[in-house]
Amino acid sequence: MIQIIALARRFWLPLTIFVAFVALYIGLQLYVRDAVQDDRAQANQAALEVGKKADDTAGQVAASTAATIQQETEDARQAAARSDDPLADGLRSLRANKNRKDQAAR
Repeated sequence: MIQIIALARRFWLPLTIFVAFVALYIGLQLYVRDAVQDDRAQANQAALEVGKKADDTAGQVAASTAATIQQETEDARQAAARSDDPLADGLRSLRANKNRKDQAAR
């Protein structure tokens, strides 16, 4: 029993330092793990927000482009209808004949 007490007195400082080092190491590992998880969660949230904004912007651009194309097509049709170009008249005549044939075939 006296030998155990003598050993404890002799090695208490290194043993205490070792235990403190292990406790500090475990604490830091837990802290880093939690910090990494928090950073990943924040990055995921930021990516979702950016994705939503990009999706909204893409939808707005697509709608705007579709409306512009629709308007330009309508303007071109109106301009062609007012035209006295013989080629345009011939194309309109062909379309009218095609439409009549399609309706007759039904």
